[in-house]
Amino acid sequence: MFDKLLKGMIKMKKTLYIIISILFIPIVFSGCGADSSGENSEEKITLKVGSYGADDSIYHELAVKPWMNKVEELTDNQVDFDFYPSEQLGDIEDLLELTQDNVADIGSIGVNNYADELPYSDMIGGLPGLYENAEEGVIAYRELLNNNPEIEETDYSDNGVKFLLGYVMAPYEIYSTDKEVRTPEDLKGVKVQATGKKRNDLLSFMEASPTSITFADSYEAMERGVVNATLYSANPIQTSGVSELVKHHLPVGLGSTIISLTINEDVWDDLPDNIKEAMDEAADEVTKSLGENFDEEEDNNLKELIDDGLETVELSEEEEEQWHKFKEDFNKKWFEENNSGEYDYEKVLNDFEQEVNDL
Repeated sequence: MFDKLLKGMIKMKKTLYIIISILFIPIVFSGCGADSSGENSEEKITLKVGSYGADDSIYHELAVKPWMNKVEELTDNQVDFDFYPSEQLGDIEDLLELTQDNVADIGSIGVNNYADELPYSDMIGGLPGLYENAEEGVIAYRELLNNNPEIEETDYSDNGVKFLLGYVMAPYEIYSTDKEVRTPEDLKGVKVQATGKKRNDLLSFMEASPTSITFADSYEAMERGVVNATLYSANPIQTSGVSELVKHHLPVGLGSTIISLTINEDVWDDLPDNIKEAMDEAADEVTKSLGENFDEEEDNNLKELIDDGLETVELSEEEEEQWHKFKEDFNKKWFEENNSGEYDYEKVLNDFEQEVNDL
């Protein structure tokens, strides 16, 4: 209890420091006062967007930038954005708080960093086997929130933000340096880079040794032998230099995560109706192609990795069945441990699976 309180105090101090610092950055922000709420307005509006990852990361190129560009187009440049990638406004683990505190008007939230605050979204992104690819995940997740406002309330409104756009990443897979992995048994004792409680729990369930190192530190960790594998997707493997170290690839999806573009709820409430409509329309349009484009990039990156010498294992039917059973067993155990609390995970899971089946 004390550790949790101390952590909260540290985060509050850090957030206060960033708020004070940001006051010295010349930023234009007009048109979001109470007078514009619920009305159409032609007043110029500039919004701060905080995110993590490089400016040219696949998430920014396929999701954030197309959405910002579309909003600007739909509003005839009435809205523009000051974009701060690469954690310029604060660390990845602080972006929800920074958006709540209006350091960023709009923030990219890595859901796996907020399992307690965004329980339903963390479940959908983290449990293995719920969707086959990013296209399924992106569209089904948006439809889930559209059709179940109570989920958006729990995961977003109760945290002082409004959901804008969801980037549901393709299921993560195992990339290893020396050992070829074919079955869950093969991962026993293997030191695997992973972040997020669910991925760590999943790896522990198969008796691997999860190591909570950010992917940005994976290259050095692999080079030094601190970890022997990573649970991630092909694009960052290909673009980060980790591709030089990994030799084997296991094509089995083992959960993933969701990156949610969110806006401070007070800022949203003060926006004119025409701007809100433009943001929703832009999100709907980007969602249509976002997952498909990500899957295409993922396939291209994996092909390049294979052309450069990465070995992808071809599993037998028996080995595939072992992985299928492992995912079922893990999900069953997770529900037994979590579904008796305040959140109705089973209903949300059934609703999400129905959205996937309806695609």
